[in-house]
Amino acid sequence: MRSMQKYLLVIAVIVAIAACKKPDTGIGEDKISFTIDATNGAFSAAANYPFKLQLKSKMPPGGIKIEILANQEASGTAVTPQTPAFTTKDTLVNTAVSNLPRQLWVVTKVRVSSVTTTTNKDSAMFRVIFK
Repeated sequence: MRSMQKYLLVIAVIVAIAACKKPDTGIGEDKISFTIDATNGAFSAAANYPFKLQLKSKMPPGGIKIEILANQEASGTAVTPQTPAFTTKDTLVNTAVSNLPRQLWVVTKVRVSSVTTTTNKDSAMFRVIFK
């Protein structure tokens, strides 16, 4: 009976240690986290709506990949062309959603992923209209 208690104690300790581990995002990278200064529900005076993206997490060793996707809210039609996906090691990036159609709401999705570990990613969305 005493050996059974030791066995259960060892299992309990292993489970407790496993529960305390940080989630693994890849090869020792911090989880991607970023902010954008785009206002949700923004009115743009031009066909391009510029915004800043700031990486809040530690920069992955291979840098980050930034993608901008834009679709008309009502129809779901892609708004193209957008800036092609690009990689950078800058923590502050000036970019824009482009070719906004007049008088139509556009839902813009910004995706940021690690170049090294593509499963380490985050995204943000906002709506904008070219008046």
